[in-house]
Amino acid sequence: TRAYYNAMIDDALNICAEQIFAGASAYDTALACHDLIIRAADYTESGSIDEAWAHNILGVLEYGSAVCEGYARTFQMLLNFAGVENLFVTGDGNGESHAWNLVKLDDGNWYWCDLTYDDQPAWQWGTSYDYFCVTDENFLSDHTCDASSGTSIEFLYDLPARAESA
Repeated sequence: TRAYYNAMIDDALNICAEQIFAGASAYDTALACHDLIIRAADYTESGSIDEAWAHNILGVLEYGSAVCEGYARTFQMLLNFAGVENLFVTGDGNGESHAWNLVKLDDGNWYWCDLTYDDQPAWQWGTSYDYFCVTDENFLSDHTCDASSGTSIEFLYDLPARAESA
């Protein structure tokens, strides 16, 4: 079973590598990973939310369906593979428990990315970029991060300062 899943992960990493040209910027790399994940998965049906696979990379890679944690963990894995510094972040999105990412671009600044919110299958092309590499001003109106002062699942390490302009 482990060999099967390792091969699946290797295949995903190879597909990711094919989408990123040599010398690509961190932004272009993040964009390629963003689009790859959104094309590969849809937000899971409510009946599957409690399935373990919906909360990790297997949801995206094997089932083509995941919750926010699966999207964010897969994005984290692909960015790590590509050498783009990033963080997995938890908190609330529109008042519900949620997960997303921070990505450090070549300008040295950190930007928010929420692939779950950008996955819009009802839209003509199925993808939005409203939550891709955005600043606090555009992001924190409907997202609240867990903090280092929190306890249990509301605990999160201190986050770096983010970009102040797009």
